[in-house]
Amino acid sequence: SEAADASARSAALLKALLCAGLYPNVLVAPRDVQLLGEKAPEAEPSFTPSSKSKTAGECAFTRCDPDVERCIKERQESGRRPRFDDGPEDAAYLHPCCLCFDATALDHRYVVYREIVRTAKVYVRDATTVAPLALILFGGRLTVHHER
Repeated sequence: SEAADASARSAALLKALLCAGLYPNVLVAPRDVQLLGEKAPEAEPSFTPSSKSKTAGECAFTRCDPDVERCIKERQESGRRPRFDDGPEDAAYLHPCCLCFDATALDHRYVVYREIVRTAKVYVRDATTVAPLALILFGGRLTVHHER
């Protein structure tokens, strides 16, 4: 039908379906990764030559899957040292094979991924950005924290 054909070319729909299938494998981009449509911050005067803006592949993303907090707590309680000293324990980097690795701006701050690999760093493969609304709708159970 025509309606099905129109939806077949929707990148937003495809990303929402990927979010539903790959949850809880979610990363959050750091604040220094620019979002599309966002104005680039004004550069402060500097005596060193400035290079191009950081790419998504150069930045450490924060893992927000539920098991990260449990693993960090268990490691702290047992007194074991982190395996990697190149960043926080919940950090992960985009693998160079990801399409958004060289991007200087992302369309959304949230990224879902299929696979996590530990080599010299913790890398994620097969990653794509997803809208916050897709995470709300397809990202598992919501917990509301009320402030009094």
